Amino acid sequence: YVMPMPPSPYAPRSGVSVMPEEHAPFAQQAREDMTRFYQMRAKELVPGGKVLVQVFGRNEEHSTSHAIFGGISDAMLDMVEAERLERSVYEEFIFPGFFRSVDELLQPIQEDAELSKAFRIEKAEAQECSVPFNEELARTGNTKAWAASFASFIWAFTEPVLMARFPDTPERPALVGEVRQRLEDSFVADPKRYPFHYI
Repeated sequence: YVMPMPPSPYAPRSGVSVMPEEHAPFAQQAREDMTRFYQMRAKELVPGGKVLVQVFGRNEEHSTSHAIFGGISDAMLDMVEAERLERSVYEEFIFPGFFRSVDELLQPIQEDAELSKAFRIEKAEAQECSVPFNEELARTGNTKAWAASFASFIWAFTEPVLMARFPDTPERPALVGEVRQRLEDSFVADPKRYPFHYI
């Protein structure tokens, strides 16, 4: 699967899984990164200052990552099965993003004595935000337009990651472009497999 997040429950695929021990190092790194972020903000803040932390995340039911990583994973695996992409490229691919829960955002402050002194938590919650292309799909039922918009949204931050991680060969731009097309085609073929929840 596309690490570091667990697979989407809406897009199961035979042989695709993430074991807890595989996920654990990424979760630990995410905790350390968040701790470091809070430590730096604590040094910068004047008394009475406030920090607003807003991230792509997850709640008890959904993760923003589910449809995004599920779609990328399916597109790349389809290419592996079509012998268009080496399996090792898929297996070694890591997307640089961790989608935290509210508890994971609060944990560094709650568990660190110095940070507990530096910050007072006024409000912490997970909210699901509206998504224009989801709303348009509900209004019109136009799956193709939804798939194109959703794939373009993902592509804005995915294309440079793929270009950096795919083998540096003359075929690389075409292979990266093929991921984009397969991503959109997958959304058109089975939109219920990729429900996008913006948490």
